[in-house]
Amino acid sequence: MTTVHTVSADAASDRALATWDGRRITDLAVAADHDDAQAVLVPETALHTTPLLAELEDRLGKPVLTATAVTVRDALEQAGAAPECAGLGALFARNARRPRSSSAS
Repeated sequence: MTTVHTVSADAASDRALATWDGRRITDLAVAADHDDAQAVLVPETALHTTPLLAELEDRLGKPVLTATAVTVRDALEQAGAAPECAGLGALFARNARRPRSSSAS
């Protein structure tokens, strides 16, 4: 995967980010989107993104990946549980394909 666009939340701290409402988080995700992007990554764990995932994906027309969601999905897979949950976006959709790692190790 290649990064095609970045934006900064420009927040003073994680504590400040934790106070952001849905509108502000949505504005950040919209600003982070790019026509050439296959997905939007929101790597900040302090943002309360989980209730917004399906709405953000509908608005942007592509998967929105968050650090928390990716971590939870991986943990569920490692535990042998099916990482499926309606309303949590493409990452937790039934039959979701796990992205291939682009790193060579």
